[in-house]
Amino acid sequence: DGGAYDGPLGIVVAVAVAERLRDRMPSMPFALEVVGFSDEEGTRFGAALMGSRGLAGTWDHAWWDQVDDVGVTLREAFAAFGLRPEAVGDAARDPGSLVGYLESHIEQGPHLEAADLPLGVVRAIAGARRFSLRVVGEARHAGGTPYARRRDALIGASRAVIDVERIARAEGVVATVGSMQVHPGAVNVVPGRADFTLDLRSEHDTDRDRAWSLIADAISTHCSERGLTFEATETHHAPAVAMDPVLRRAIDAGVRATTGEQEPMVLASLAGHDAMAVAAVTPVAMQFVRCHDGISHHPDESVRGDDVALAIDAFEAAVLTVASAYENVVEA
Repeated sequence: DGGAYDGPLGIVVAVAVAERLRDRMPSMPFALEVVGFSDEEGTRFGAALMGSRGLAGTWDHAWWDQVDDVGVTLREAFAAFGLRPEAVGDAARDPGSLVGYLESHIEQGPHLEAADLPLGVVRAIAGARRFSLRVVGEARHAGGTPYARRRDALIGASRAVIDVERIARAEGVVATVGSMQVHPGAVNVVPGRADFTLDLRSEHDTDRDRAWSLIADAISTHCSERGLTFEATETHHAPAVAMDPVLRRAIDAGVRATTGEQEPMVLASLAGHDAMAVAAVTPVAMQFVRCHDGISHHPDESVRGDDVALAIDAFEAAVLTVASAYENVVEA
């Protein structure tokens, strides 16, 4: 139920462009490759951008011991699929073998649709940090424990959720508590522990990190006042990535040539993308495609067929713009 276009649309657009340019490839100044990355979301094992970090040579070997919901480790899943964990480094690309990386993706936001525009140009991808948070109190009988004696972990966690939104709004960042589990989870027991997640993002890493410091201080203070313990473990850390100026201009030129827009909309992506990982090994740039109501990660995620047609045209034009610029550099 994650949505049919978040990721797959970009792969199909790239395949369509490669098909169009097939007969022109002998005269192109570089090879054209289409890459479909696995496990960008990190849903099963909790580590995002696995496929693209394999290509970028930044694979984290600590991932091998991470487990899914039924206790299967990543290493075991690799082997069961017929892969060799010890060969993961073979996927890494030599930076000298790459000219650049272009990605087409649904916006995952409402801005293009609000402006009645089919395509946009990405200027940066927000840096993200994710945390597993825990508030520990004491589980006791709901009827027999007076309020003065309670150390209710869920109240502490609930206050934390409010702090997260309050501070994120004030600091101009985006923060989400997307999951929470209460233990022991019985109707007649004061919660003794609450485990929850935090996803924190911003176009600027300094703003994101300042917000986290404020959030952690606020939660710690409230928990201390109630006799609760607060614990935080960071599970993901990705720096913000600015798009390469040359490749970004190529994306811009493709949108202009296709839509006739004099000034294409330029957006920061608060969603993460494989381009974040690939940026470690080669310049990157991205094109956004309008999606209905900005809905993503949901079965209602959808795009318009005419927008997809324009996206293919614009992406092809961007590739040809890069080819032209590359030829000029080589000749010079």
